[in-house]
Amino acid sequence: MKLLRSMLLVGRHAFGRVLRTKRTIFLAFLCALPLLITIAVLPSGPKLKFAYWVNMVLFGYFHVVAGFGALFLGAAVFGDEIEGRTITFLFTRPIPREAYFVARLLGYVFAYAIMITASMAMLAFVLRDRFEIPGRVLWGTIGATCGGFVVYAAILATLRLLTDKAIFVGFLFGAAIEAGLSKIPVTGLSKWSVWHHMAVIQWRLSGTREVGDAAEALVGIAPEETLSGSVTALAVTFAVAVILGVLLVRTRETRVPAAVG
Repeated sequence: MKLLRSMLLVGRHAFGRVLRTKRTIFLAFLCALPLLITIAVLPSGPKLKFAYWVNMVLFGYFHVVAGFGALFLGAAVFGDEIEGRTITFLFTRPIPREAYFVARLLGYVFAYAIMITASMAMLAFVLRDRFEIPGRVLWGTIGATCGGFVVYAAILATLRLLTDKAIFVGFLFGAAIEAGLSKIPVTGLSKWSVWHHMAVIQWRLSGTREVGDAAEALVGIAPEETLSGSVTALAVTFAVAVILGVLLVRTRETRVPAAVG
């Protein structure tokens, strides 16, 4: 129980840090970018089709909002402590570093997930007169975006424990795998991409609705792939990334005598 209370305290602090630091302005702008673009280019009259929503989700939210948000927040989970020279705090307080790592990760991702949810809900509100976005599609898509972001953040947070160039390496990961490998024709390789499974969820939720130009980016989806299968793949990837992060944190722990603390 004491450990849980400590984790909740750390998570709450991390949650607040995302919402009240200089980083907040950038993250809020990032989340609002698809919405701002839509408002800027929205033509008069109901000329848009459902394909607009699909394209904005696949590229605006999955790549930009979820991908870049995780790039900065994931690397900051432990990076802020290392670069701020406050890492000694973790050695001298009675909370395991692995619990601290998980709590900070959850606090960070929960705060940004709220921003994502608000942005996508507002976009759906703006588009409400142009075409129908069923509640199942809207909330399922929000879940896919937040879920993909959480997986990205867990990967980047663990990567930060391996290298101080996590943002650079993460950017290469996004460019090489998430922007390239995820969209090649069906070969099985695309299944290694987080974006691919987010796209599968969006595709299955959309059903027979028009997806427009996004169809070219969805050629990597095999007919047998299911929504539940991709949800499971994202969950497993998140679990593996967190477990690896926990192991790295634990094996690198340096114990300091209590008298020093």
